[in-house]
Amino acid sequence: MALIGFGSQTMHPRPGCVMVDDAALGDLHAADDKSELLESLFHKSRETVESEERASLDVFESPWSKDKSGYRYDYPHSLVITHRSQPDGAFHLTHLESIGLTVDFHDSWDSALWAQGALRDAGGGGLLLHGAYSTDGEAAYRLGERIEQPQFIRAGDMADVPGIREWLSQSPVASGEAVVGMLLPELHAEALVSYSLVAALTGLKLQTLRNYVHRAEGAEIPFRQFSTDQGHPQWSRPVMAEWAGYRVNPRYSIDCRPFDGVIRAEQNGERHPHIDVGDYSHEEAKEAVESGKLAAAATGYRLVGMPKGFRVQDHNGEVPFDDLNPVDFEGVSYSMQISEAKSGPVTWP
Repeated sequence: MALIGFGSQTMHPRPGCVMVDDAALGDLHAADDKSELLESLFHKSRETVESEERASLDVFESPWSKDKSGYRYDYPHSLVITHRSQPDGAFHLTHLESIGLTVDFHDSWDSALWAQGALRDAGGGGLLLHGAYSTDGEAAYRLGERIEQPQFIRAGDMADVPGIREWLSQSPVASGEAVVGMLLPELHAEALVSYSLVAALTGLKLQTLRNYVHRAEGAEIPFRQFSTDQGHPQWSRPVMAEWAGYRVNPRYSIDCRPFDGVIRAEQNGERHPHIDVGDYSHEEAKEAVESGKLAAAATGYRLVGMPKGFRVQDHNGEVPFDDLNPVDFEGVSYSMQISEAKSGPVTWP
């Protein structure tokens, strides 16, 4: 499962990939607003009930988004779509006004869908580069972080590379200024890591890592940033440190949430001070959750009505209001849950 090609109408070709005919998607450059076009393609696909085509649209806002349209068209748009003209693969179209339209072709629906997730995870920009990075034409983005003033590799710099060579001579939107890569210290050949170092970092077997790549690259393991001449993946250290942090030292947030049917205790949008949110290791998280369950069970009270005077209820029915001070029980019986793990620190071997 991998990116294997790019459409002839893309504004940014992929080195080493083949150029595929994307005419079945229509004239992608006829519309003035390409983001609106992607949304139109998505809705058109969903309206065709009898078609075997599938589509997934993602429009996301980042801290650096600048929407002047009022309709989210200035946000990065990402569309994964299949077409009967290419039944064995899926197109991944992305657009941001500042960087333009990209048309990639993956060998499977899942691979294209994972690339859509990778673009969102990068944190900003409308052009996905090197598997886990993106750009808006000015800055680079990686795992939600903004990297200022990266150097770009242009199509004109790689005019003799297969894929780019054909695009420059045959595509109606060809330009030597098209972005085909980035130059960052962490993407230098000497800074990249391969199977052996990732295995040493995580404790996973080499064969397990190979299985991840073969079975679900982009889902079970991050997309590679580069490949060796033998086809083996190479990753940047920040990307693999993030992924390995989930396995080596995952961190968990403990979020106290109300039982079902209980109105959350809030005031002016602020969460009740008794609601505790913390950052714990797995064992600490487990202990905190168990302690929270015991505390809730021992109390036996929960809020069942707001805001006209509280009604406090125990397991056996409603307790007379005059016997209790509801303020004493606000938020006490909140259930504790573990949110999704986030990456913890790792130490490179």
